[in-house]
Amino acid sequence: MSDRKKREFRDYINDIIEAAHNIQEFVRDLDYDHFFHDKKTTYAVVRGLEIIGKAAKGITNDFCREHHELPWKSMMGMRDRLIHGYFDVNL
Repeated sequence: MSDRKKREFRDYINDIIEAAHNIQEFVRDLDYDHFFHDKKTTYAVVRGLEIIGKAAKGITNDFCREHHELPWKSMMGMRDRLIHGYFDVNL
């Protein structure tokens, strides 16, 4: 039995915002070549994208419909691709 607190809708939104902010910080001063060759940063960015995708799966359908301007399905799909197709991801 887990003592972990049940996550609420707001927690998932905060996870998405925090992960997106972290990704921006990680790549702020990097051009693509430096990013691509900096394995720690590429791993950190991939992890941030995984978090965004997983958190997006916790968002209600009603909220997604209300905020249809955001690519919810793409977020979730990217997470699945990174997790299940990690061997075929081309940054």
